[in-house]
Amino acid sequence: MNRPAPAGPRAWRSRRVVAVLVLAVAALILTVALRSGDRHAPAPPPPSPVEPADPGETARTEGAAPADRPARPSCWRLAIEVLDTAGRPVAGARVRFIGPAHYTESEADAWEVHAEAETGADGLVSLDAIGSGLLDVRPAGGSLAPALVTGLSPPPGGGQRLTVRLEHGLSIAGTVFAPDGRTPARARVRAVAMHGPVSLDEPVEAETEAGGDGRFLLSGLPRGRFALDAWPVENPDLRESGPPVVAEAGTDGVELRLRPFALLEVVLHVGGDGPPELDAADFRVEDPAGHLVASVEDLDAHETPRFRLPPGETYHVTGFSPGWTQAGDGTVEIGPEESRRTIVLPLRWTGGSTARLRLFLRDEGGAPVERVGFGFRREGAVRGVRARHCPEGVLDVALPPGKWSLRVERPAGDPAPLAPYLPEEFELSLAPGEGVEREVFLRTGGFLRVLRPHGAVVSIHPDPWEALWQVRRLDSDRPEILPPGTWTLDLHMGLEEAVSRKVEVRPGEITEVDFR
Repeated sequence: MNRPAPAGPRAWRSRRVVAVLVLAVAALILTVALRSGDRHAPAPPPPSPVEPADPGETARTEGAAPADRPARPSCWRLAIEVLDTAGRPVAGARVRFIGPAHYTESEADAWEVHAEAETGADGLVSLDAIGSGLLDVRPAGGSLAPALVTGLSPPPGGGQRLTVRLEHGLSIAGTVFAPDGRTPARARVRAVAMHGPVSLDEPVEAETEAGGDGRFLLSGLPRGRFALDAWPVENPDLRESGPPVVAEAGTDGVELRLRPFALLEVVLHVGGDGPPELDAADFRVEDPAGHLVASVEDLDAHETPRFRLPPGETYHVTGFSPGWTQAGDGTVEIGPEESRRTIVLPLRWTGGSTARLRLFLRDEGGAPVERVGFGFRREGAVRGVRARHCPEGVLDVALPPGKWSLRVERPAGDPAPLAPYLPEEFELSLAPGEGVEREVFLRTGGFLRVLRPHGAVVSIHPDPWEALWQVRRLDSDRPEILPPGTWTLDLHMGLEEAVSRKVEVRPGEITEVDFR
């Protein structure tokens, strides 16, 4: 029997190489197969939604923080100590926390005052800050200058102590002269900052009185440019300075000259065939050469425009409003010795067909409401209301076509307990010649009055509450109209633990809470 000869060393090496190549090819084929199977495999099912604990949680999750809008900021307590350069406490200083407008439908870069208070005799004050912002500190007169603290943000611990030192400010000095330019005049003098970070929402102002020699001194001013004007003490309503004099803080020898002026009042007379309601108008006052002397824009129709003009001149007054045409020329001549003049400006509706709006006003029991405050604004937010008498609860108005915002509430000036109605706001689009009828039910609210210690901050929110925007500050001791229900009040004093109380607000009743 013939047997194969035993393999030598070279044959064993060739067999090992072949085996390695076979294993490598098999691994490659297996990898390709697995990847191909993944591409053809069905997609996994979507994850099942998580059931919320309650229906309100869904609303909070969906509307809390969209991708294009930051989440609501957090509240935190800020305790401030205001001192002068010598370390003495500054009493009566106004302290404001200013930040982005989180709670209004304004532009993304708008700012507003979130909290405001005055320092006590010890120079201390506490504020409820909201999100990030800055601190504006203004002393109550004297030689100290205002201060601005920027870059404030919520600390990890939820509270922060801050010391603000006010430095001595600069001054502006000068003399006030009578209209003849030679006689000194006893007058009030005011300086208004023209720019600077402290004038974020209102400019820095300083005011003083010039003596019998006409000399004045305005102190406690920060660095920057100021516009100065003056008016006599004896007759402040009839005289003022000329164009504002601009001076740098730290300037001496400023001269201000008084001049007489007349007060021109414009009374609107609305006419035409069934004229609609006029919500707002613009006004211009020009000299005979057509140069603009004074103007006012978007003035509510129930407000009377008033212009301070030099006497002895002829002026042309023009009123503008969409759909309205001025019927008169608006020319008025003010005599050299006149101090007050009134002109009637006729406006006629020429905008075509109007729309009729009839509102049936009812309380929660269905009874007619015959006196309300009614406000309206075309393509904008309602800024004010006017008292209206509504016989049998019917409010009948004519409006120009367009999109309108309407507001019905308790009339301004009425004693609070007479009509504790909660404001009702809604929008309507009116077409030419259209007649719209709508029933409006005014809900009865309750009154809440909170008495607090000096320097304390009180915030209030419904119980239960779902979002930070429902938290609001109570800024005065006057009764607030609130929807009936349970409310939680939080009293903050510095960095101490907040004191909370729950109160029940009942329709038509006044609830008083005393934290003192």
